[in-house]
Amino acid sequence: MESSFAGTSSVLSLLIRRSAMALGVVSLCALYACSPNEPSYTTVQSGSTLVGTTTDNPARLAVLHEPDNTVQTMDAYASANGHTLDAAVTKIVQFDSTVFLLMPSVQKIEVISRNSYKSMASISTAPHSVMDVCFANSTTAYTANADSSVSIIDMTVQRLLPSRDIAVPGVPTGIAAVGNRLCVCFQNSNACSIIATPTNSVITTFSTPAAPTFVGGDAGTGSFVICCLGDGKLGSKESTHSPSHLIVYSTTTMNQIGDITLTSRRINPEDVQPTGMWIQNGGYAYVGLNSDLVLIDTRNMAELGTICSGSFTSFAYNAHRNELSCLDNSEATSFVTLVDLQSTLTMSVTDLHIQLSAILTP
Repeated sequence: MESSFAGTSSVLSLLIRRSAMALGVVSLCALYACSPNEPSYTTVQSGSTLVGTTTDNPARLAVLHEPDNTVQTMDAYASANGHTLDAAVTKIVQFDSTVFLLMPSVQKIEVISRNSYKSMASISTAPHSVMDVCFANSTTAYTANADSSVSIIDMTVQRLLPSRDIAVPGVPTGIAAVGNRLCVCFQNSNACSIIATPTNSVITTFSTPAAPTFVGGDAGTGSFVICCLGDGKLGSKESTHSPSHLIVYSTTTMNQIGDITLTSRRINPEDVQPTGMWIQNGGYAYVGLNSDLVLIDTRNMAELGTICSGSFTSFAYNAHRNELSCLDNSEATSFVTLVDLQSTLTMSVTDLHIQLSAILTP
């Protein structure tokens, strides 16, 4: 029992600190909720489902009930298919009625039904280890591979087409789609490339601040939002640290149209460490920084304020409730903070009592 509760005081402190954040967002709510670009939503009062992959190898697919985040099924994949997954899952991505489970260690993507969790396809990605995936349309997906290439998946047959690989000038860490354009980040090259999907070719490569790592597409503004970690943030022995940046690249004008230095409370700018990012269509980016989640207006390149506390690495959006679940793995077990996006208020903070690597709301 002693080891199970060794972190009780630190966890209690974390919960109190995070809950207190809700008291400090009144002015932010007034600013954000009145935005003319803010869509209207109907809030569903009944509970919903949160799905997450555990950090085990092989991973399990845990199903939790929101908002209390109690575990309903510890391994929904095994229950639905009669066997476990093949390996650790590094990322889960939802597209329409399917969920893609990325397993780069075995060069495989498992595609499952978002409702039944039954396997719909097992896609071999050999000879590539896939780090990220995006969807240009209903028939074509693109993967960012750990060997300086981008691959095409034919969604009609759920198969990767290695003969049509696209060579890129760096090792990709992220990929996103807006219209008929893709943006690929090269963390170690301080650059990104734009790919035109009609020709499946690189049409331009542009320089960025150090270590572009996270990229998201904003269809509402026709732009890519790219989070750059800065120098000295990749675990190397670099003595020089530089601030982190968020930049915006327009698919219309095909150039960079915005750049903001990311800041976090009580932390020097050069020590800010982005941990994850989620894009809300229409000009907003939620960025995890050290121990804060901050909201950025990407139209005006302005930081609107701190939403809540936590070191967030994965996000799950519930469109029916207009809520964002934010996964924090900085403690011995994972926490999920639930944020109402209409008011930007923290609705709940829950200790899951298990460790998850990624989450989504099916």
